[in-house]
Amino acid sequence: MYRAFKFIFVIVICLIFPVLSYAQDASKSAEESAKPAAKPEDAAKKLGEWWWRNSLSYDPIPSQFLYHGEVKFAYLRETGNTPKENYNVQGLLAFRKEQLTGYLQYGLTKEASGSVFGDSPDRRIENLHPSVRYDLTSKLYAQTGALWTKDYDRAIYDRTTYYLGLGYDVIATPQYLLTLFLSGGHEDLEYQEMVTINYMPPGILRNSVYYGDQRFRWGITENIAFNEKFEFVGNVDEGSRYRWTLNLGIEFKLTPYLALRLDYEQKYFNFQPEVYGMDVLQKRDQKQGIMVMVSF
Repeated sequence: MYRAFKFIFVIVICLIFPVLSYAQDASKSAEESAKPAAKPEDAAKKLGEWWWRNSLSYDPIPSQFLYHGEVKFAYLRETGNTPKENYNVQGLLAFRKEQLTGYLQYGLTKEASGSVFGDSPDRRIENLHPSVRYDLTSKLYAQTGALWTKDYDRAIYDRTTYYLGLGYDVIATPQYLLTLFLSGGHEDLEYQEMVTINYMPPGILRNSVYYGDQRFRWGITENIAFNEKFEFVGNVDEGSRYRWTLNLGIEFKLTPYLALRLDYEQKYFNFQPEVYGMDVLQKRDQKQGIMVMVSF
């Protein structure tokens, strides 16, 4: 119950600050003289993919309240622990007011067939990632958030990683974006009941961790883009316990609101517990497939 309260608190903090900032700005603008102004959606289009870019890199800094949403539907083929087909849906909401940006990301993967643990209606992977970012300079920013995961294939019942750190835009041009982020925090991890570590049920594991990611985007043409993301988490006290995820994708924009993406993802877990006293979990999983993206 305490962990659930902490996570709900993080979500509220990540989303309420941009909204409150917008409310204050709206009350001020209502008192100002009304002048014909450009439509907010037209102004936002000129900013490009502002939700991944530093607000201070724009001159002048956008003063209006910005929002962006994405929904992705995918059919993926997985190899590794459970060779099978997956149905995947992902969502992203982003809100920005000047230097403050709030994000809420969610992902659900439902296995169509196959599992290392046999058939079960609970064969799914869920991810939730609320975060808030504050831009300090035109390249440097601070970010905090929480990563929650439920992964049936990895026998993970509940895992929450809380973090706070700094990011830096190494390259930031209209065509290229390369960003590095590094943080520290702690992680609460609970495995499913069949898991043992040294023949003992692990219970809830609490560890100090480091978390970081690296993102690269290349706008090949106006309607074609290449995306790469590398994400890693490591145990501070036990260096052999770490994991990473590599994601590659090529997007083909069909309309301003619709795109297709060819997607490849690889996950690696250096430490794996035993399931029913047996070493059955593989360290590496891979997914590839096609994705439909709708943005608004």
